[in-house]
Amino acid sequence: MQALLGGSPEAVPERYTLASPSERIPVGVPISLVHGDIDSIVPIEQSERYAAKAQAAGDKVTFVKVSDADHFAMINPKTPAWQRCVEQLGRLI
Repeated sequence: MQALLGGSPEAVPERYTLASPSERIPVGVPISLVHGDIDSIVPIEQSERYAAKAQAAGDKVTFVKVSDADHFAMINPKTPAWQRCVEQLGRLI
């Protein structure tokens, strides 16, 4: 993350604030979150916290937990997780 944002959170805190989806709440448009329950890269609790914060701020949020899906299942068209993402996209547009 430091390479992407050009420094540590202590050195460039404003960049971390700008890059944080939670800091953009409320977004004012419907949100769909699709998260695999065995994601070892991004904990599912991160999406759950975001959903709760967005809902509390008045955003309309749909949270979908996909069983037996890891971090990369969402971008693999051969997985049920991919289908769940497609379904949510169709619901939003």
